[in-house]
Amino acid sequence: MAFGLWTVMAGEVSLEPGSFAVARDPDGFALGADSIESLQQLQEHRAKEDKAAIKEMVADGHVIGIKTDSKIEIVNFSEHRNAYQVRAFGSTQELWVSKENVFAQ
Repeated sequence: MAFGLWTVMAGEVSLEPGSFAVARDPDGFALGADSIESLQQLQEHRAKEDKAAIKEMVADGHVIGIKTDSKIEIVNFSEHRNAYQVRAFGSTQELWVSKENVFAQ
């Protein structure tokens, strides 16, 4: 019997909603967005290397840095956007983070 929970994949390790993982980025902070639309904009700005636009998104509160190796809880997964909705450990704020920045513990 299914109750609406599904398994999502990070690399070859399954991450289920409610499980814990870590956010990781070589720059020291994985960037999370307040909505899936903001994440799409962030990814577009990163592809163009538009640092001014990213700084503006941070200033407007749409993008927040998650310190590398911070513990996060998996909330949801968007296969279409290849991104996880996560909550930093001890926080109530949910952010969208690219799958490439989410690693099983």
